Amino acid sequence: MRTLINMLVVIVAICTASAVAATDASEPLRRATDGQIERLIDAVARDTSAFRKALPADLKRGIVRGPKGEVDVEHYLDDLAEDIKKLQQRFKPDYSASADVMDLLNRAAPLHNFMRARPEMKGANEWDVVARDLVALAADYGVTFPLVPDAVVRRMGDREIKLAAESVVEAVGKTQKALKSAVGKNAALQAPAAAIAVNLDELAKAAKDLRSRINSGKPATAEARIIVARADAISSALTERAAEFGAVRMQWDAAAGSTATIAQAFGLTIAAATAEAR
Repeated sequence: MRTLINMLVVIVAICTASAVAATDASEPLRRATDGQIERLIDAVARDTSAFRKALPADLKRGIVRGPKGEVDVEHYLDDLAEDIKKLQQRFKPDYSASADVMDLLNRAAPLHNFMRARPEMKGANEWDVVARDLVALAADYGVTFPLVPDAVVRRMGDREIKLAAESVVEAVGKTQKALKSAVGKNAALQAPAAAIAVNLDELAKAAKDLRSRINSGKPATAEARIIVARADAISSALTERAAEFGAVRMQWDAAAGSTATIAQAFGLTIAAATAEAR
């Protein structure tokens, strides 16, 4: 019996690892850290200043007529600079300043359209550099630049993700205790419980590794993918054994919710069973 259980555990682990590898092609390869976002915002400020200096003097002092009326270029550029300054000041470890990023992207969009239509104008090259920065910033907040209608500008900061990882580890510990209690001396439940236990161990390890890497300012997309894959496997197994593992599922729900938070932060998709457990 023990040999059979061990074989099942190995098979489950191999299948789960294969599932992680199979989804790599469609998943994001990076998530910018808070430090990288700060440097990107500073680049926007620096490159926008260089663009402003490169513009023709008569344009900077002039009036541009657009579809929404006349625009005082100097005042517009001052407002753009103010939006960037406000973003620099408000972006913090506990505040991703999503609303401020949205304001900046909306402010910059008319200028982007104006400059892209005039490649011969002085400053066109410098604006392309700014646009590259804004495209990268938008991507880190889950949107595109220019924004599409009803776009939701949202980014979870490092601190929020670390708290979610800690919650996963804590909830996994409670789920493991509930699992042992549910199995007891029931031999029929030992094999499925052992497979679930393997995934719980791997989930806790990945959550700890993710927190450590984010704390060190390192990329952690691989750990996030492992967390999602392990959570999906656990949710599926508990759903299949709902009658026997009902109490286990109640403890698991807390971990599933935190796992969903991590998945959202990294742009990953969780399975329906995990979503329902939130």
